[in-house]
Amino acid sequence: MIGKDEGGPAGRPLPASEGRDQLSLPGLGQLLRPSLAPGLELIGEYQGSGLEEPVFLVRRADGQMIQVSKLLFTLTEQIDGSRDLDELALAVGRALDRELCSDDVAFLLQRKLQPAGLVLPPDGDPLPLTRPDPLFGLRFRLAVLPESAVGKIAGFFWPLFSWPVMLATALGMVLVDFWLFFQHGVAQGVREVLSAPELMLPMLALLVLSTAFHEFGHASGCRYGGGRPGPIGVGLYLAWPVFYSDVTDSYRLSRWGRLRTDLGGVYFNLLFTLALAGAYWLTRFEPLLVLVALVQVEALHQFLPFFRLDGYYVISDLIGVPDLFARMWPALFSLAPWRRPDSRVADLKPWTRAAVSAWMLLTLAFVGFFYFLLVIGAPRIAATAQQSFSSHALAASAAIRNGSLPSAVLNVLQEVLLVLPLAAITLSLAQVGRALVRVGWRLSGRHRLTRTAFAFAVTAAICLGAGYVIGGHLYRPIQPWEKGTLPVVAGVSQPPAPAPESPVGGGSNAAAGGSHQPARSAPASGPAPAPSSSPGSAVPTAAPSASPVPTSSPSPSPSPSTSPAPQPSPAPSPSPSP
Repeated sequence: MIGKDEGGPAGRPLPASEGRDQLSLPGLGQLLRPSLAPGLELIGEYQGSGLEEPVFLVRRADGQMIQVSKLLFTLTEQIDGSRDLDELALAVGRALDRELCSDDVAFLLQRKLQPAGLVLPPDGDPLPLTRPDPLFGLRFRLAVLPESAVGKIAGFFWPLFSWPVMLATALGMVLVDFWLFFQHGVAQGVREVLSAPELMLPMLALLVLSTAFHEFGHASGCRYGGGRPGPIGVGLYLAWPVFYSDVTDSYRLSRWGRLRTDLGGVYFNLLFTLALAGAYWLTRFEPLLVLVALVQVEALHQFLPFFRLDGYYVISDLIGVPDLFARMWPALFSLAPWRRPDSRVADLKPWTRAAVSAWMLLTLAFVGFFYFLLVIGAPRIAATAQQSFSSHALAASAAIRNGSLPSAVLNVLQEVLLVLPLAAITLSLAQVGRALVRVGWRLSGRHRLTRTAFAFAVTAAICLGAGYVIGGHLYRPIQPWEKGTLPVVAGVSQPPAPAPESPVGGGSNAAAGGSHQPARSAPASGPAPAPSSSPGSAVPTAAPSASPVPTSSPSPSPSPSTSPAPQPSPAPSPSPSP
């Protein structure tokens, strides 16, 4: 996973004339010789931008990227701690071929650069730096490899990005996949894994290793283009633990350089896949071919552009907008013809605005459906996990009584693994719910009445949802016969109709949820009846006849159905019983 700090704009500066007309700021004498914040790095122009005006990037000491205009970037370049306001105005005006005065410079310093943490305030004490809370952002980062070690390892892998090696890798993958999926197959590998489940542990270890190797692909791609990759570590993304590679410095590269960085992880997945194929040809160990397929599935998953995966950054760099999620809500609200477009949308080129709008609509549809399924399924997932937790607790207790320590440890480990996804789902839903409440609060306006109504609506929704779950409508474990998601929640899914236990009306003839009606039996004085050949009916028939026996089954298929069994009806007999 790529870890990029997209940053945000420091604000659109006012024209110089507007600054002069309304400027009346206190402490102007203290700003005679401003200084840049410690650790500030001027990156330069963002190449291949999809915005109408050029965008320049500045990186603070905490690693946060800040987008600034050409005017602000030029002013930042001229600040060295020795120039006063008049000298800065003269230098910036000469560089931009426009007229500036000291009042304009003072306005830009106090209203734009200081709040963004780019320039020290008059007292010389740096302001506390704040980082934005990005939507679907990476959280709780922990660096595992420092920047120095990552730079050395990325330099070692640098030759892998030469064109001959990349072409050879692509050709090799085509040959391997054609042989694997059209000639050899993975059936034998799956059979061996299922026959020896202990093989799953080393396979899982290799999958984790391929994920870590994926991050070195991003770092090496950044290093190859001339960037400086940051640390590699682990973090929490959508409440799930992931590896990440900090390649924020790739923003200084060209569009192709950024795309090379974005695709470097998937490229290293292909290299890892070829290494697994080579190991198979040396050992003839079939489970390695299962790994070849799984690593490629994981690589394809990275191309999803709806979360902050590799595909998202590929789309971002292709259209030249480095902060797509920050412009998603403004793009949505700007679709309304009666609303004035937000500046974050109006700044985009026409074709870029269309691309961002299309991405925004697809993302909202995909993410909305994903979280809709998660919300309606979370209570039943929790109920099923609780059921499994109880069974593993009983198994662990029994193993301890029997003195089987390995079995007890295994069951306890399985219980821990059950808790982790539940905590992840809870945290993920809480994050999305907080974001939705924030958006709704903003849309409700500043009027006290509308905001009070919004607060009441949110409270009522929470209470109704909690009551619905606690009431038992959703909080029940998933049953073995249930196959779908929405029908399960709606109470439509039913257990399969049981087979008849005896020739005369044996068993229930209707599934749960359907009306029950006892089966009719043949007269006692008649010959022994035989069961009907229709699987959907439990109605007995008389002796076999030449004509087919009509059935009430609604399906022509001879296979059993999990839908409610039809109501029984009497089968015609060829002759009356005496």
